[in-house]
Amino acid sequence: MILGKTQWNGERNIMSKSSKYVLAAGCSFTDPNFESVIYDDYDANFAKWPEIFGDYLHLPVKNIGRSGVDNTYIFQKLVEDIAENHDKIEIVVVGWTELHRYNIYGQQFHNPASWIKKHFQDRKNIGRIEFMQASEPFYHWIFSKGLNEYPKSNMSIVKNSLENLFTRIATLQKLCESYGIKHLQAGLSGSVNRTYFDLADAIGVKTSWSADDTFRAMMATQSFHKVNSAYIIGWPFLEELGGKEFNFSYRKKEWQVGEDDPHPNEIGHQAIAQLYIDKYNQIYV
Repeated sequence: MILGKTQWNGERNIMSKSSKYVLAAGCSFTDPNFESVIYDDYDANFAKWPEIFGDYLHLPVKNIGRSGVDNTYIFQKLVEDIAENHDKIEIVVVGWTELHRYNIYGQQFHNPASWIKKHFQDRKNIGRIEFMQASEPFYHWIFSKGLNEYPKSNMSIVKNSLENLFTRIATLQKLCESYGIKHLQAGLSGSVNRTYFDLADAIGVKTSWSADDTFRAMMATQSFHKVNSAYIIGWPFLEELGGKEFNFSYRKKEWQVGEDDPHPNEIGHQAIAQLYIDKYNQIYV
């Protein structure tokens, strides 16, 4: 575990013309400018995991993580940067997010938290129960598409979501390898284990979906078998298969922003960075 303070001298994320850099992407678990939706006055002015990882490698970091985004947005921004700057990138590190998020033309990002400020614009702190209640319109929209009509609709929706994620993971691996770029990926914000049957329970929607169904949907995707698992932390992100993701398998209370906000605090970001450092040393050293 990295417990010491990382020194940045006010130059975090600044690129050097003479040095290759670390390219990092993800959602709020990666965002260098993260702000808590639950605790409005939370001070998150500390180094996030990509910066800690880059400090370990003695490399500058370009962190394009952004709160609220979906996996399609994460993938697109990575591809854009790699296409333009592949000769300057030493390693790509990714923290994938929840399956059910989506965006419209890369401008509107739809996820549970995106509904919150509409309901609590004048509140500094929001409880977890209130958070879930305010998120209900988003979840009900998801389920209105037939998710609670087991099993045909469930399998189709979850399989498509998994296919979307695994295709991006495999494609990113091939792209990096074609340019000779190192790469590491992980599931950070509930990408598989926080699956649809958990969301159904949260808002009282009846469904007989289970982890076994997620496993069957996973095995039914073509892209699952194209992923090189050696370069993935916690693959295949499903605990029942021995996988892990930070938001569930690794998480500890002392690593969280607060009781009602599971995002990583400073110690949590150090813990995430250590996962990437350990994997890097296992593969590349």
